[in-house]
Amino acid sequence: MNDAPRTARIIEQRLDWLTCTARAGARAEELVAFGLVALEADAGQGDQVKPFAFQGYQGQGHKHLSVGDRSDGAIIVCRGAEADTLAPYLANLADHWSRVDVCVTAIADDPTYNPAQEYWELGQRDDPNDPALPKISQARTRWGGTTTYVGSRVSPVFARTYDKAAESKGRYPAASWRWELELKQFASETEQTRWQLDPNRSAMSRPLVAEQFRKWGLGVPFDSGDRCELWRSPKRERSVDSKERWLRDQVRGSAQLVAKIYGRERVIEALGLSGFN
Repeated sequence: MNDAPRTARIIEQRLDWLTCTARAGARAEELVAFGLVALEADAGQGDQVKPFAFQGYQGQGHKHLSVGDRSDGAIIVCRGAEADTLAPYLANLADHWSRVDVCVTAIADDPTYNPAQEYWELGQRDDPNDPALPKISQARTRWGGTTTYVGSRVSPVFARTYDKAAESKGRYPAASWRWELELKQFASETEQTRWQLDPNRSAMSRPLVAEQFRKWGLGVPFDSGDRCELWRSPKRERSVDSKERWLRDQVRGSAQLVAKIYGRERVIEALGLSGFN
């Protein structure tokens, strides 16, 4: 493997997927109305609208945008550049972003460069008893390209790297490579908040991708620019903490009422705390 510094020319940096939801009621109605207007505009540009069904949601959509609802709320799924276009609006219209994909596509100066293979080989050399990298896996497809995955699909941050020219069947130029981060849970929720504060956050796609791969010790062939903050995992809640929260949320009001009428000792007795120091 050539250890010389790699360089590549970025041709796109943006969101590539966005799944968001809103709870039933006015929020869901607003989300669906927005999605239908966007669908109508796309249909006017030639996109064919078809029925859409996903996890109980029913609606309509096309290749890049789907809109649906069910008894407990509504959903919009954006794919490709549509996600980047609609993200500033959906950051405020949706209650929750459940998945966000951030991508960078670049054309390598060296036509033999293959980051998917490079990351795979690094993973094979990793110490299985004390790994420095997250899980590294690989898939080969009929179109001839290879995708290397970093991490677990169910984790908050999951990544993939693949030959975009091969995957797109020549729509992208030769030597085009795609780096993607698939964000869920606290990572996607954090991104929604950040988009609410900065509608132009798409410009952070390149630094985010570069910073995450750098954190894993996996090089990327483009300038990462300024360092940026990734996503902080929330503090793990202990069982005793969740019990305390439940007491505050579910019991406190009743306990206060009983104490007001019968006195504090009655509450302590009812909770079985008599004799506790």
